[in-house]
Amino acid sequence: MVETLTEAKLLELAQRGDLPSRSRITLSSRQLRPTFSTGAVLELARRSAAAGDIVCAVFAGRLVWRRVIAVRGDELLLRREIAPFPDGWFTAMVVGCVDNGPLLHRFASRFPVAWTLSAWWSAWALTGGLNLARSVRVKLRPRLAFTTRVLGSEDEMAFRQLYDGSAPSSHSLPKPDTAIAIGLFYRSELVGSMFVNPSGRSAICLSLYVAPALRGHGGGFVLVRAAVEEARKRNIKTLTCQVAFRNFASMGAFRRVGFIPTGRWCGAAQDPFAASENQLLELMWIAEDY
Repeated sequence: MVETLTEAKLLELAQRGDLPSRSRITLSSRQLRPTFSTGAVLELARRSAAAGDIVCAVFAGRLVWRRVIAVRGDELLLRREIAPFPDGWFTAMVVGCVDNGPLLHRFASRFPVAWTLSAWWSAWALTGGLNLARSVRVKLRPRLAFTTRVLGSEDEMAFRQLYDGSAPSSHSLPKPDTAIAIGLFYRSELVGSMFVNPSGRSAICLSLYVAPALRGHGGGFVLVRAAVEEARKRNIKTLTCQVAFRNFASMGAFRRVGFIPTGRWCGAAQDPFAASENQLLELMWIAEDY
């Protein structure tokens, strides 16, 4: 009888070296979209991987699911289901190969390169179309009359209430000698905030936040612009920030003020198997007279 396992249990067995020859796995990962969705039951077999197979492998203490593009001895050329380029050649420990799946999986197994590329371009076109529609809606929204100023100790309670009316200890104003807290106001009410953490003639921008009810009206842009103005007043020459790759609103706010990508990926992106939506892109603003 083939036992149905969770991914956590499968990882535990792999780390103990006690893997069964065949097993069923309830997929909790999103790495195999659109071929397999979360909750799909996959049949895994312990066998040598071939080009076109989907393999489950252990990498850096966790399970990853990838399409095999080519095999070279003990090395596998792995690629996401939706990706323009392979992740690279790896000798990661293979837990098993997927032996079942819909017609889509069988097609992808025969043409793995064409499938992953076409899936990438389809996703890119879909995302571009959705972003275009969203940008049109945003441009049609009225710009609100926001104001900004540096927050002081008298704003502590308003700042704590900004986050869904709660006041957790983690949501408190920083000390003035460690960071500059800039507040966003609408009709005299605090509706957003951002921190600037200076170090000499450089600073890091942190925690850009706008209340959900007022997003899409230019508040993020106003906050970032205020941060740049405050940097100029304090003779700060460079500002850096890290923005989630798919956080288009924040990315747009920083880019409109003059931040440019440095080309450096941070955080989870240092892992070659990290999910793209968790990747952080570093942006930098440089003063004109620097």
